Amino acid sequence: MLLKFNEAFEKYIATLPMPDVLDCKDNEEIAQKIYQAFHEINSIFKGTVSNLEGNYMGQFGGNPGIILKMPFKITPKRVNKTKDFTAYKLMSVVQHPAVQNGYVIPKRITSLFEMDLQRALDSIGRLKLQSGDTYTRFRVHSRTDGHGILRFEIIAFGSNSRSQCEQPHYSFPVRVTFLNYPNTYMGLGSQFVIFDEAALEGPSPNRNIDNLIRFMAHLNVDNFEIETSIDSDLEPIGDRAIEALRRVMISPNYEVRFYVWLKLTEFKKLGSVDYDKMAKWLNLAIDPTTPSYLLLFLRT
Repeated sequence: MLLKFNEAFEKYIATLPMPDVLDCKDNEEIAQKIYQAFHEINSIFKGTVSNLEGNYMGQFGGNPGIILKMPFKITPKRVNKTKDFTAYKLMSVVQHPAVQNGYVIPKRITSLFEMDLQRALDSIGRLKLQSGDTYTRFRVHSRTDGHGILRFEIIAFGSNSRSQCEQPHYSFPVRVTFLNYPNTYMGLGSQFVIFDEAALEGPSPNRNIDNLIRFMAHLNVDNFEIETSIDSDLEPIGDRAIEALRRVMISPNYEVRFYVWLKLTEFKKLGSVDYDKMAKWLNLAIDPTTPSYLLLFLRT
């Protein structure tokens, strides 16, 4: 069955299942060490941080965010509601660095957290894990995502050749809870919001992008690489895939990605492709048991 390239690729990625999740033992151990470091630097967030391990980016899936359990009570005041979220001002009478003039300030929480997170990571120094892996330093930075939410990223650097883990990498927004309310709030500008989870983490309006992300994950492209490689300015999904693969060529696992990029480029030049033959070739390419060098000799 002959189809135009972008139509055929769109059809193919819609058939892909979720990829298997990589079981990285270092993830849990690193997270526990970071929790411990907050105690060792006597941070105001010691004992309040949880779910860092749930935001490990060597696996496919969403990054739900860490939880900060703030040790005081609040009175929420609803100020706005949209189809995606409900916005609040949070009032509190407690004396705390995150409270100013009777209101909890989102930026103060994230600024204080970022400062103490960096201090905690700096205090760890050389870290040798049970797997035999050794990490010598950690880097943290922050950025604003497409929802306007501040996200933090932690990357561990060092020798990790003994385990099956990729370079440990975490990406997460900060969610906060309070003593008298079970809701988890996220800072958005000067307000706190509770997102409709379907809007924040569910299928995007463009299902093709969700499917492309799944395709990239099958090629061992982790979430961080995916976020930085997919060009939102390119409309046809096959063109986006070609450009995204071009941007991850320098990764350690580049061989299969290069061969897939090369083959997709050839398909695009043809204009129309035999869908069944293309799907057969791509299925072999994403199969981890297929030796990468064979992809050069497999014909469609």
